[in-house]
Amino acid sequence: RNLWMSEPDADGMVQLSIRTDALGAALLAKVLLPAQRPGGPELPPEEDNRTFGQRRHDQLMEVCSQYVEGKDPKSGLGSIVVSATLDDLEALSPESEFMTDTGHKLTVWDLVRLSQGASDYLAILDPEDFQPLALGRTKRTASFAQKLALLAAELCCSAPGCNRPMAETDVHHLVAWQHGGATDIRNLTLLCRRHHVDNNDNHDFRNGMGHSERDPYTGRVGKRMPGEDGLIFNESATAEESAAAQFRRRAAQRGTQAADEGPPPTASEAEGALFDIDTKRGPVRRAS
Repeated sequence: RNLWMSEPDADGMVQLSIRTDALGAALLAKVLLPAQRPGGPELPPEEDNRTFGQRRHDQLMEVCSQYVEGKDPKSGLGSIVVSATLDDLEALSPESEFMTDTGHKLTVWDLVRLSQGASDYLAILDPEDFQPLALGRTKRTASFAQKLALLAAELCCSAPGCNRPMAETDVHHLVAWQHGGATDIRNLTLLCRRHHVDNNDNHDFRNGMGHSERDPYTGRVGKRMPGEDGLIFNESATAEESAAAQFRRRAAQRGTQAADEGPPPTASEAEGALFDIDTKRGPVRRAS
């Protein structure tokens, strides 16, 4: 048995291919049965201009939506999470696209369709007063609110060069739980299973293994490797789609513009420039 999903094409469309046994085919046929005839609960048959294939597609999406909405919204298990900035929302256009925790980009119209669901969330990162929740050592497992904060800050695995989306990652304690690390947003990052296994929780470079660490100056999580000066940050294509990465770029642009024009930056701009201070300090190696 197998289910294959392609990368989005130029039109943003994705192809699916499934190979299943007789039982799976029977279940799928049962699910798609309402699409045999035109029409629906709110669409008269005479007004239904969809093809048979389109009706089957819409029926399958309806079943998936019902499954998602049936999940506990507090757990986030059935949620599609969208990462965006306030600037993104203020500059909405029909061409606007937003990255999700599954690694797929959604358009404005996709967001409108999502808004009809009961358990879908929009995470917005505000550069002025963004304050994620902290749980200390009361719980080992990150809360859903903390996962939203990590989505906005990192979007994907924080290991250098990794594009694995949040949905395929674990929440990792930078200072291990067994070593007294707190379940606080400052002590958390996203790591895919491969890089989670490759992380040295003892931070002693044993067996030539590095570890994830938060830069005390910029707040970014990078990887410290034996024999390397400074942290190696993830600048993969997916990581650069995160809201935090967008703020770093905008802060750098504001800093460059201010240097060209002469006037000093405002307090908020100076604070925002801290996100990019790693480009102005000691040797820092970057990975893409």
